[in-house]
Amino acid sequence: MVSLGSGDNFNVPCETMETKHPNLHARSYSLRNGSAGAGEQRGGLGVAYDYQINVNGEFTVALDRDKFPPYGLFGGGEGVSGGLVVNPGSNREETFSRASGVKVPSGTVLSHRTAGGGGYGDPYKRAAHAVLEDVIDEYFSVEDARKLYGVVIDAETLALDASATDALRQART
Repeated sequence: MVSLGSGDNFNVPCETMETKHPNLHARSYSLRNGSAGAGEQRGGLGVAYDYQINVNGEFTVALDRDKFPPYGLFGGGEGVSGGLVVNPGSNREETFSRASGVKVPSGTVLSHRTAGGGGYGDPYKRAAHAVLEDVIDEYFSVEDARKLYGVVIDAETLALDASATDALRQART
């Protein structure tokens, strides 16, 4: 993330944004679970920075990797696209990647979501224990582990089923 209001710095801490812009209130700053492209080396996760505007205002946004998500290499999957989501989860939700002078009322929530990186290499070659660690860290779901990586994990115990994983991966080839 780049904030031109903070000297073109990357990953500006919430406290700095709130100090420089007292009418902004940080609501959350988190990894975008599920945003990384699958691969033997999975892509990096994007981030979501949600903040609320406490005055009537307007915003201008110019983001990239919205129409063309970060691509994977050598069999790796694409990362998930980014965007600016206004009032996420509400019936007034809108997504922008390029816009200027968009007026918003006080209380509006903006969620800046960066793209996830593309994966590198065949996801079925990723070590099963690495996939399990990603699921435990909630980077993606048990279902994604099976669908994208061919790794079978018990949803209740989060135990790796090595024999079912081997069978699923061998069935693919």
